[in-house]
Amino acid sequence: MTWRRTAGAIAVAGLLGGCGASSTTGISHPLTLAQDASNSGDWSKCISAYTAALAEQPDSVTVLRGRAVCEMQSGDPSGSIKDLDRAIQLSDSDPSLYLMRAQDYDALGNSTRSSADYRKVGSLHASSAGDLLAAMKGLHQLNLLDDAVALAATALGRYPKAWDIHDETANIHSALGNDTAAAAEFVKALDLAVGANRSRVYADRALWHLKNGNLPSGLADANQAIAGDANTWEYLQTRSLLRQASGDLAGADADLNQAISVDRKRFPTDDSTQARLYESLGELRILEGRKAEAAADFRAALNLVPAADEAHRRTLQAEIDSTR
Repeated sequence: MTWRRTAGAIAVAGLLGGCGASSTTGISHPLTLAQDASNSGDWSKCISAYTAALAEQPDSVTVLRGRAVCEMQSGDPSGSIKDLDRAIQLSDSDPSLYLMRAQDYDALGNSTRSSADYRKVGSLHASSAGDLLAAMKGLHQLNLLDDAVALAATALGRYPKAWDIHDETANIHSALGNDTAAAAEFVKALDLAVGANRSRVYADRALWHLKNGNLPSGLADANQAIAGDANTWEYLQTRSLLRQASGDLAGADADLNQAISVDRKRFPTDDSTQARLYESLGELRILEGRKAEAAADFRAALNLVPAADEAHRRTLQAEIDSTR
């Protein structure tokens, strides 16, 4: 099993970096407080600071968007949607607003409204290649594959040399079972990508090969991905899956260990990813017959999962109990 940051999370990450920056005059102090709060993850203080800014300038799209980001991060998608509704009334051609609202609707389980906002991004002239890519990924994650492939056609028509759009188009075709189209899009993505970006394409194609049971080709692509970028945990996890499927449990174990080390070094506070990697390592070690080490891995994962995530903690505790 693989997991990646969602399209919505990627969009939010891009917005957070500048959610406090604005050329708007008269509200710099509240925005500075909001930026400081967002940097420290104090979402309540961030919301309060933006609320103070809105009292001075209630029609500022910058401030409405900023508060929506903080509300989204605090677990209040309904509040975020209200601010985004108002922001869209004021600036209805801004694709980032629709991408954010799509994520909020998805969080509420409203795939109809979420998909409508993703499709809206495809109709906006202001949408960049990155905006269209995020919308494609969003539709893909909602499993609305026909909509996703239709948006991919729009995106490729506008940005035919965008390697990442070709790569995601290949992933969508793979999910649809259109293997001939997927293979062609992966080749185009590799032709257009340069440097470490090629590793992403190789890794995605490796997973496509895994899905189709073509393990030697998948391993070759995973090796290429890691050769180009050995500091991305996802590529190591991909090779681990392929090695496991090939019966090389020791190699799969080594790759997962390295993935944990890489993620901890690059993102020391990325507890969510590290917890899932430890859990995967524990599950692999069960297959290897190394129950004591598996139990230790499950405990390491449990220590990284927040108390609020009760379901995941129960699952991990059950996995620990199964090793006894």
